[in-house]
Amino acid sequence: MAAGRSLNGGALGRREAIAVLVFAAMALLAGLTAAPASGAPGDLRFASCIEDPTGGECNRDFDGLDGVGSLALSPDGRDLYAVSFRRTAAPVGGDSALVHLRRNKRTGRLRPVSCTQDADDVPGGPTCPNTLELLDGPIDVVVSPNGRHVYVLAYLESALLHFKRNRRSGRLTYVRCLDDAGLAPIYDVCPGGVDGMGSPNDMELSRDGRSLYVTSSIDDSIVSFRVNRKSGRLRPLGCLEDADRTLFDDCPDPGIEGLASPSGLVVHPNGRTVYVAAFDDDAVTWFRRNKRTGKLRFASCLKNRGTASDDDCAERASGIPDAGSVGISPDGRFVYVGATNDGAMAEFRVRKDGSLKYKRCVEVPFSPEPCATVAQRLGRSADFAFDPRGRAMFVAGGQGIQPFRRNPRTGELTELPCIDDDEATSTATACQRTSRNLLGTQALLLSPDGRFLYAAATTDDAISVFRHRR
Repeated sequence: MAAGRSLNGGALGRREAIAVLVFAAMALLAGLTAAPASGAPGDLRFASCIEDPTGGECNRDFDGLDGVGSLALSPDGRDLYAVSFRRTAAPVGGDSALVHLRRNKRTGRLRPVSCTQDADDVPGGPTCPNTLELLDGPIDVVVSPNGRHVYVLAYLESALLHFKRNRRSGRLTYVRCLDDAGLAPIYDVCPGGVDGMGSPNDMELSRDGRSLYVTSSIDDSIVSFRVNRKSGRLRPLGCLEDADRTLFDDCPDPGIEGLASPSGLVVHPNGRTVYVAAFDDDAVTWFRRNKRTGKLRFASCLKNRGTASDDDCAERASGIPDAGSVGISPDGRFVYVGATNDGAMAEFRVRKDGSLKYKRCVEVPFSPEPCATVAQRLGRSADFAFDPRGRAMFVAGGQGIQPFRRNPRTGELTELPCIDDDEATSTATACQRTSRNLLGTQALLLSPDGRFLYAAATTDDAISVFRHRR
């Protein structure tokens, strides 16, 4: 929220100025400070964008970006990989594609290199030069810490695809796939099968590159894989699923609490804990990780305050109904959970044993959620991004971006002016700043040096580049 003047330079009226001062005082008392002067960590300035050829607002376009929703950067910062999800509901659209973009580390600009689409189910036929079976509905992409391998989740195929990466050119070569063990024979084209991987929707690699974890919204489960860091080959270690699941019970171990419809996960930087946001359980659940084997053991869960259920979660917190995303600060001291449909997020301090202690929640203005502090553009809180020093945090808000300045030691958040899409519907919570191609902002990613923020907008079929003033 601007402090005293509008973006066009005109003075605010007396009532508006009083409202600003009241909000700033309330936010300060609640722990969310007013926005500082420009030049602080977290300030963003639009630099460039690239979009699907159907757009027309960017200076560069490329096939395969229709429905872009997930991003991954190579460790050297030279290559960006994006996946575009095929939407099955009307109107039919989306490219079901894996896109490779070369990144200029000085300017942040993206140059298209190649794209690969699903061989069968792209509406109107593939527009990319390369096609591949089992790429229907790609929903997530990650790059291994050594830069040698790329993994893609195909939601509509219930499959996990492995690509080998040329570290000099960034080009990808398909290697193999793994899919859900419960698929009908006509759809099961990968060798073998993995229990608990129906319609996978998120994945995360451990920092040491030895483990890969996948969540399944259909199976209410988390699946663990052992990674051969040289060959990239994946070996399934088993799965854990929600205790309330009665049909299609795929995982051999007894069910656990707080894992219904998992929709986001993150591995702690020290490799000892894995955190999962569970949409249907309104919960965040954490697991102890064996650093040597990569296997997971259920630790505990924390449920949204006010949600009635039989789940045996030890604690409660506000601000996590329909928990859909989870992020962790670079130092591993704070965890943030986003509420998909309630315009809110919750902040937790990480204890020494990896358990979570609720601190507070933040919500959009006029939200019914009982949070003590507000921020304009939280929206769906679909994704979190942090600068390398933890001094700034960015939240994907559905139709824009909400930046915060962070105190790495205390976790204190300072709301910075949010950015709306320039075609977003004007509301009482609209941002004073606008930018192009932010409708459907689904994923955020900071460059390794923290100088550039990349935003994937599913509705606008575009990736926008912002310069970050550190």
